[in-house]
Amino acid sequence: MPDFDTANVQDLIKAEKVLKVENKLNSEVGMTDVENLLSFFRNYGSQFNFLFENDNVKAILKNDFESFTGFPSEDFNEENDEILYEFAELFSESVSAFIYSGIQQSKWSKLKDFFQFYDPIISLDAFEKAKEMLSNKNRLILNILPTPLKYSFFQKTGNYAFSPQYYKLQSELDSYYFDQEILEINNTIARHQKTSASNKVTQGKILVAISYFDAYYEDTIKVLSDNKDVGQSWIDDQSHYNDSDSSILPIILTIGAVIAIGIILATTIDDFEPWMFKLLILPIVLVVKFVNYIAKK
Repeated sequence: MPDFDTANVQDLIKAEKVLKVENKLNSEVGMTDVENLLSFFRNYGSQFNFLFENDNVKAILKNDFESFTGFPSEDFNEENDEILYEFAELFSESVSAFIYSGIQQSKWSKLKDFFQFYDPIISLDAFEKAKEMLSNKNRLILNILPTPLKYSFFQKTGNYAFSPQYYKLQSELDSYYFDQEILEINNTIARHQKTSASNKVTQGKILVAISYFDAYYEDTIKVLSDNKDVGQSWIDDQSHYNDSDSSILPIILTIGAVIAIGIILATTIDDFEPWMFKLLILPIVLVVKFVNYIAKK
């Protein structure tokens, strides 16, 4: 229908006829959908058209992060405040779906822009659901930190914990709400820092990442900033740790070769003496001591 005008009653009557025919020809078009659409136009006319024509709003409603640029919109001004509020309430479910999808896909930067520039079309309910979803992810970090055996798995499945953008998003969403949770992550690391060098690298990456959270309280900002340097030092120690591994590897291989030779001799010499057995055990003891030394670093 060319020049379709949602405010024109005659156009709505024509649209109803067209859609009812489509309903009979196409099973994907339900009669309930037709009635809902017509009811929407009867109630709101064309007042939301300027939003439906906004590329980023269209991307939000379609749950399309590839098309969402995050640029601010000139349509969000005081003149449109009432319409924007009404839009936010009507499309709260779609906006919440966009947020949920972004969290699932780790679209932290785009979500930050979304909350920063598209706040007028986000309902209070959508805000609360977003905070709850991120809070659940923070609690998972807190549950993992006391259990170093889970660190390796978490590095593969919980990359968000090491992303500065993840914590920047929380600052944008509600720094007051998340302040205590982020501080607790910091404090939990402090309580469990007596661990191996490799585990401290994992903890260090989180300390560096959470330092990008723009905390609500000045005290929290200082704590996170100070501990960023601590975390970075733990990460830097990884290179020394790896260098140490490389330097002792030839020694371990040599001892292993001695053990292998000893076993061969033990099976070929008929009059194998007890003192020879002790000589064979010595390299094994040395290997064990080296392994323990590495584990304690």
